[in-house]
Amino acid sequence: MSGRGKKDAPETTVCEGMVPSWVMNLRSAAMNLLTQKDVEAIVKAQIARAKEGDRNAIKFVFDQLLGGSSVRGATFIQNIYQGEDPGKPTKALPGTLDKIARMRRRLAAGRSAFDAEDAQPTE
Repeated sequence: MSGRGKKDAPETTVCEGMVPSWVMNLRSAAMNLLTQKDVEAIVKAQIARAKEGDRNAIKFVFDQLLGGSSVRGATFIQNIYQGEDPGKPTKALPGTLDKIARMRRRLAAGRSAFDAEDAQPTE
């Protein structure tokens, strides 16, 4: 008889053959060692990284914590600005090149061109 004999057959698996037993043993060992504080620290770190723009952390937060299936098809855009954030108020006076450039960056970012706290012309 050629081919694999019974001794060469793969280990039996759990979950109807989908997950090998060694994987289930590894998961079980990890669950026994993982504490609530560990989970809180991991989640806190992932959220902090996501806020900083880490794409893997953003994916983790949305997929694992916010139910990724409910946000499927959503597009996340990370705007990276050279210099100051265009949404912040500016001291540039109206009509100056700095003010016009800031207004353009605001519009490109989907914001209003004006901010109530921008510098006002002096009389």
